[in-house]
Amino acid sequence: MAQRHGIFGAALLFLLACSQADEEGRNFGGDGGAGGMGTAASVGSGGEGGSDMNKPPVCDELGSCGDYSRGCTGCAVKGTCAGAYEGCFGDKSCVEFNMCMAGCKNDIGCQNECATMNPLGAERYNTLVTCIVCDSCATSCAESASICP
Repeated sequence: MAQRHGIFGAALLFLLACSQADEEGRNFGGDGGAGGMGTAASVGSGGEGGSDMNKPPVCDELGSCGDYSRGCTGCAVKGTCAGAYEGCFGDKSCVEFNMCMAGCKNDIGCQNECATMNPLGAERYNTLVTCIVCDSCATSCAESASICP
């Protein structure tokens, strides 16, 4: 359990910046999400047969971690992590957990209390962070990769 709380603390720095871009709810930015997805999806297409297994996820090819409206994170929450994003920001417990964590700044005890008081929100938050940082944007968000298993 202590390792899980450490993940939340490290992930706070990542998602705190992202939550600033998302204060008004789901800010997918730009001219609707579809344009960005078409651009990102076209980056990895081109056929080298079986070599796709060795390629990083398409969003990771964007090269910057970004936030919920741009970069790899923006791409991930519109594509591969859309379910985790909706599962977090579409759920009151996860939004409340995110707000609690933002109020903690770097206070580990406070962060642990947020997770203890709101385990469902913490779990959904962790699912989103893991999807973005560890699965979809491992290279682009390498500065936050220490939270990954």
